Amino acid sequence: MRSSLVSQPSLSLNASEFRAVGVLAGIFALRMLGLCMLLPVFAIEANLYPLSNPQLIGMAIGVYGLSQAVLQIPFGILSDRYGRRPLILFGLLLLLLGSVIASQAQTIYGLILGRVLQGCGAIGSVVIATLVDLTRERVRVTAMAILGISIGLAFVVAMVLGPLLVRSIGMPGVFWVTAGLAALGILLVLFTIPKNATSAPSLDLAPFKASLKELSRNSQLLTLNVGIFALHAGLAALFLVLPLLVQSSGFAGQELWKLYLITLGVGLVIAVKLISDQQKADCLQLLHTLAIAGLFITQTAFIVLNPGLGLYINLCLFFAMFCILEASLPTMVAACAPVANRGAAMGVYSSLQFLGVFCGGSVGGWLHMQFGISSVLGFCMALTCVWFAITMYGLFISNKSKVKKWQEV
Repeated sequence: MRSSLVSQPSLSLNASEFRAVGVLAGIFALRMLGLCMLLPVFAIEANLYPLSNPQLIGMAIGVYGLSQAVLQIPFGILSDRYGRRPLILFGLLLLLLGSVIASQAQTIYGLILGRVLQGCGAIGSVVIATLVDLTRERVRVTAMAILGISIGLAFVVAMVLGPLLVRSIGMPGVFWVTAGLAALGILLVLFTIPKNATSAPSLDLAPFKASLKELSRNSQLLTLNVGIFALHAGLAALFLVLPLLVQSSGFAGQELWKLYLITLGVGLVIAVKLISDQQKADCLQLLHTLAIAGLFITQTAFIVLNPGLGLYINLCLFFAMFCILEASLPTMVAACAPVANRGAAMGVYSSLQFLGVFCGGSVGGWLHMQFGISSVLGFCMALTCVWFAITMYGLFISNKSKVKKWQEV
């Protein structure tokens, strides 16, 4: 008994892993904080810019995702070849430049241009691939959960801080704060991540086309990529109308931060508890599937619930499902991705994530302008329903294959 206990591998991060995860989570959180601060009030504040309309406001939200989607795969491929650190620095510089340009925008079109350049700092896939490089496989769920929690915390702080900053310094001031956070992230990379911290750059990895061809044959990755697209398309579309739903329940724009603080905080606590229990029971796939179903239920409830207490409870549950899925998806991608093409796999994953932001913002803005709030919520529900169906089909095929192999044995 004692020997089996001694030989059992530890599920805790060691000192170097904990340090690496902390730094990378900090970089990711700083970036997300800057980009998410305007999300809770963007639909309201962007309407003040000359030439704006609901469709262009949706474009201003979503176009950031388009530039991210276009560049995530190249960033991932280049990080496989030339190292993660230089790509992270370059992406943060582009975020800083785009934030400065957006702060000087005089019309909605100038705002869109700044958002495009912000999105060109497509380092999400590189940060995740770096985290995977620096952690052992058996502790990767913990590492990804910490990253997901950092994103959730940044999301919480952004939802609270954003409306307060807009009220005091306006939207241009928030863009200047984002530029400052990008600069802080650059310093964090320069002084805490050694040049040789990640796996050695290699010029012998599979060529770009071969990498994508290999990844396209992986059905598990395809299912997860559909998931991240649906999750963020729904999020971008929902936040075009969520501030309006909340205001209809009696919250003034200046008081939104109080509601977001409470509901996001409760949702994050629920998510952390469920993720912790899942890790002990080794049931990530089950939790992931249940969270998709839970996301659909909360999206449906936004339509049927009257403004009031029910809406606030539903917000808590929605944010809990979102945080769970945000943590579980990259963990599962890392487990399925080939080691040699991990950066490319994360690039595809992140590209579809931000393509979802673009499609959700653009389609949601058009639906809102043409058909109203309910049509946007219906769009979110349809995305999640398709995601759930594809996930269940993938599980059915996987289990059928396992049974067949067992019968052959």
